[in-house]
Amino acid sequence: MFDGAIELPNNFKGKPIESIEDLKKQIEQLEKEKGINEKLLPIAKDLEKHRKNLIEINAKIKIITDKIEKLKQLPTFEKELEAIKVEFDNLIKEKEQSTKDVKLIEEEIRKLNETIEQTSKEIFKKEKRIEEIQTWKVVLEQLGIKPIEYQSTDSLDNIYKNLKRNFEERREIKVKKDSLFERLKLKTETSFASETDFIKHVDSELAAQKDKEKFVEGLLANISTQFANPCGTLRSRFEEFNSFITNQFNSKIKKIKISDIDTLKIEIVENEKLIKDINKIIQIRDLTSELIFDDQSENLNTLNKYLDNQTTITFNDLFDIKLHLHKKGQHKDVDLKNQIESDGTDKMIRLVLIMSIINQIVVKDDENKIVLFVDEIGTIDEANRIEILNFCKEHNFIPISAAPLHPYDGFDKYYLVRRNKGKIVVSEKNGNVILRKPIEA
Repeated sequence: MFDGAIELPNNFKGKPIESIEDLKKQIEQLEKEKGINEKLLPIAKDLEKHRKNLIEINAKIKIITDKIEKLKQLPTFEKELEAIKVEFDNLIKEKEQSTKDVKLIEEEIRKLNETIEQTSKEIFKKEKRIEEIQTWKVVLEQLGIKPIEYQSTDSLDNIYKNLKRNFEERREIKVKKDSLFERLKLKTETSFASETDFIKHVDSELAAQKDKEKFVEGLLANISTQFANPCGTLRSRFEEFNSFITNQFNSKIKKIKISDIDTLKIEIVENEKLIKDINKIIQIRDLTSELIFDDQSENLNTLNKYLDNQTTITFNDLFDIKLHLHKKGQHKDVDLKNQIESDGTDKMIRLVLIMSIINQIVVKDDENKIVLFVDEIGTIDEANRIEILNFCKEHNFIPISAAPLHPYDGFDKYYLVRRNKGKIVVSEKNGNVILRKPIEA
């Protein structure tokens, strides 16, 4: 607990305490100062405002002072102004003169630039001209034109053009001449490299022309004999054959009844290209040496083609045969190389065609009988078989058939032939011949 007793140290020194009188005096002094300050307080409050006004007033005073000072210096300034005006006038004059000088200089520069540009163009033009002339020189050297001294009032361009044109004309003439020379060599079948030698050869050939014309006439006659005439004969025979098939043979086979086929017709299909070539070869007849290169060159080339290929023209090369069938109102084209109808009908058609052809080429006489062997006659149906036998009787054919399965109508005799090492004698006496007799009504 604190009992309020304080013990101070021995060496403690405290400040002296003022007396009440002293404090009263200080209070009075402070009261006086307070009164003074209170009187000064309104002034202190407007001090800042007065201070700004004072600054403004000082500034105005300074401006007025400066103006007064300048007014004092006005005479000096007027003198300087006069000097400046004079100097300014001089500068204006110098500027005008400089402007004129600049324009003159600019005009001179423009003229110089134009001169330089024109000069550059002329230099470029002359350089191109030099290059062009150098090119001309190279071209002329390549063309083999040797330079010679020559005076002319013509321009260099015209001289070059004339040289080039003359050279081109000479080159074209040479090309035409060489081409003509080659054609002449081809036509004359020679191989001379020199035109002089060729001319000599032609002169010698012309000298022997009459002898060669006689030789050519002989060759042409041989051509007519060996080729043209046989081709004419071949064509005539073909025309006769074609006419016979068209007009006579078709009329004959048209009447023959075969199975269910209504009509038969043979068409001769011409080998147009081969016949055209044969006609050309035929036209070679009656030639003369004057016509050989003009009118007959194509015909002779055609003949030469067959001779080079060693081609032989046969009669059957001139045509193909096409068979036309009309069956039950339908038309049918048939290639005779293939089977036409069924086995029996096919055999029947071929037999009739062959017998019709044979009948046309033999002597027509009742005693001139033609023996015809018909194999496997059993494959032909009865109606067609009887039709064949009737056709044989009408056209002097004697039909023979081997190994029939049974007797067929239409055959008068049957021969029984057995294997035998010796001779086989066929005779009614030997009992190996059977006669077929019709049944009497």
